[in-house]
Amino acid sequence: MQIKDILNEFQADWAAMPTVEKETLNKLKNKSFLICGREIARCLCYALLYLNETKKLHIKVYFTGVDKSSIADFNKELLLRNDFDFVNYNSLSEISKIDYVVHTGLCGEKISADSKLFSSQINEIKYLAEVSKRTNAKTVVLTDSRVYGNAEPHRVYSENEYAKIDLCSENSFASQLMRTTESLWNCVNKGNKFDLTILRAGIVLGAGTKLKTELDEVFDCVANGKKCNLINSYKEYSFVYISDVFRAIVCSLTELECDIYNVSGEKSTASTGMISAILHDVYGEKSDIVLDKNGDFDGCAINANKISEHGCAPVLNLETALELCVMSRMPDNSAMALPHNHDGRLSSIQEILLAYLLEVDRICIKHNIKYFLGG
Repeated sequence: MQIKDILNEFQADWAAMPTVEKETLNKLKNKSFLICGREIARCLCYALLYLNETKKLHIKVYFTGVDKSSIADFNKELLLRNDFDFVNYNSLSEISKIDYVVHTGLCGEKISADSKLFSSQINEIKYLAEVSKRTNAKTVVLTDSRVYGNAEPHRVYSENEYAKIDLCSENSFASQLMRTTESLWNCVNKGNKFDLTILRAGIVLGAGTKLKTELDEVFDCVANGKKCNLINSYKEYSFVYISDVFRAIVCSLTELECDIYNVSGEKSTASTGMISAILHDVYGEKSDIVLDKNGDFDGCAINANKISEHGCAPVLNLETALELCVMSRMPDNSAMALPHNHDGRLSSIQEILLAYLLEVDRICIKHNIKYFLGG
């Protein structure tokens, strides 16, 4: 089974990791990954296997969970591949060598107050940390901006800051869980000294993924020209497209110093009013959005200058991320000027350039014009 045969054009776009430099990707050659988490983890597995097919990186991917129900959303034929394997928690002790451990946990997932969910995440970290300790694997932990707590309006939060958390409120459960998982990873690392990097992402957007955000209804309505309502927020939120999340993960494993970094998109911090304005500018009358009642999303505005200064600046801006999410929901994408997958873009650009050069050549021959092209 070829990964490229089961991905649509929007999925192939982020799977190709177009925002990661070729030299950085080459550092992943012949490396082994142990990955654990939900939807972002699933997409990361697909991306690494896609790179095996397109870049010949010879990566070995292990996905771990409590049992095979953890891979219910995966294509079942993945287990027939030589470069992918599922390992349950109790069998992790049989793995003698792992280069990288990536734990995406509940990043980007809807979290409801549930003691079983809390304990399952603690258990998950316990098993993964044992592998990191035993194999000395470089480890990346992905959380999100909910870790900062109940953010204040007009505040942008940096890596060393926290907002308040109401420990008695059910609404603060996600923030409590995010902070607890980070703290546990740091505690385990203090006594064992493996390489650990923590990434805190903005609200993660991804066309063709199963990530759920509070903008999904808006994307569906704009794609189909329907009217919809959107919360009129007091706060701004930082968004990031999934390809820039993958960029940050790969850079953390290969280039960045072990530390804590915020990850957001290029110029991707905005209020819901600004999001409505961007969609209206792009789609005109199809974007019939009413900003109604006041309220807030899960997340906050974060400062991602630190990771940019270390050479891992984001590439996709908010407008592009929103367009990809809307276009992936349109009933007919044939009107797109260029295919949105990475390989498709390159092929289309080459075809356009060739047609242009042939036309220039025809005109010059007709009028006996000598010309020289450089580039």
